[in-house]
Amino acid sequence: TDFTLASQPTLTGESQRLSVDGSFSLTGQENLHLKIESIDLEPLANLMDLGYPIAGRFSATTEITGTASNPVMSGSMLLRNGEMQQFKFDSLSIQFGYAHDSLGWKGMLDPGLTGELLTDGYFPVHLSLTDSADLILPNSPMQLKLTARQLPFAVVGGMTNDLQITGGVIDADITAGGTWNHPDMAGYQAVRQPLRMGSAHSAAG
Repeated sequence: TDFTLASQPTLTGESQRLSVDGSFSLTGQENLHLKIESIDLEPLANLMDLGYPIAGRFSATTEITGTASNPVMSGSMLLRNGEMQQFKFDSLSIQFGYAHDSLGWKGMLDPGLTGELLTDGYFPVHLSLTDSADLILPNSPMQLKLTARQLPFAVVGGMTNDLQITGGVIDADITAGGTWNHPDMAGYQAVRQPLRMGSAHSAAG
């Protein structure tokens, strides 16, 4: 199955755009490009009736080359003025790439006034479109790094409607290596400054 796309932006309005162009083939070379510009997530979340708020402006670019059996991908994603449950943040940015059964990434969460959460690593996955091999390669090397610098602990409470957290910041440096079947963990985490926790329902009452 081969097809070629050459599209103008297919969704426009208030600076929102979605476009796809290039070629896709199950037997030949891939050359596919996807671009998303400033899509408003709130109406989509309302349409899906998730039961909790999701908001923000989402942008992304993705390029797929290689072949269907051995694809090569690269791209980036950016969410600005994000909101998930009670948690609001300035931006979440991720760069990613895939080749030779390895998915790599580098990302940063900027919560706003203070702190940051950084992550990078690679994970063994098989994304071939032409065979039925397992998606996760459980005995291949992996690495995940997570670093928090003065990250407000309210980030944790903001991801649920049942818990209200005020005060406290997280410093952490955690690394996971080894394989999916035999992981190795190392690092530290610490909560600094006074931390107060309670029921969000009680606070609302």
